Amino acid sequence: MRVALAPLYEKYGVDLVLQGHDHSYARTPKIAGDHIVDPSAPGVVYAISVSGPKMYETHKMHRELMAKIIEQEQFFQIIDVSHDQLRYTAYSVDGAVADLFELRKNGSGSTLVDSAK
Repeated sequence: MRVALAPLYEKYGVDLVLQGHDHSYARTPKIAGDHIVDPSAPGVVYAISVSGPKMYETHKMHRELMAKIIEQEQFFQIIDVSHDQLRYTAYSVDGAVADLFELRKNGSGSTLVDSAK
């Protein structure tokens, strides 16, 4: 699916792709052409989350592309969107902030502000 969809996300300026059913939590920095790019360059942030009790470890093949990996925990996300900003916050089931970043739009795309580092 990545081979088919990633070029379309990049072509049409998609900033964030949310995916589930991978039984772990992971998030990339900005990615374009299968490579990590500068936070202000065109690219896509991918986030994968788990909310159920069945969990797996993140496959080692994907670890190098991740900005954040959290295993063996359940999460929920709240995404706030305004005119020029998207704020993504992932919470553990006890309400603690587990991951946080913003995408700030400008005339040429978006800039990733990674608050989790």
